[in-house]
Amino acid sequence: TTVWVELPSDGRETVQVRVTVGDLSVFDESVDTGLVRIPVSVSGNEVQTITVYIDGKVLKTVNHNFGG
Repeated sequence: TTVWVELPSDGRETVQVRVTVGDLSVFDESVDTGLVRIPVSVSGNEVQTITVYIDGKVLKTVNHNFGG
């Protein structure tokens, strides 16, 4: 599935975006905020918690059922 990450427009040129599925980090990169938002592909099985971090702070947490 794809998680869309909305990037901040607070003057920072780049931010560190990290996405985890459960305890597994699936994306961890420095991203140009000029992109406004980015797609991150995630996968898993059963119901997993997807957490999106911007510069180390939680932006959002979503429970997703990947099926199984």
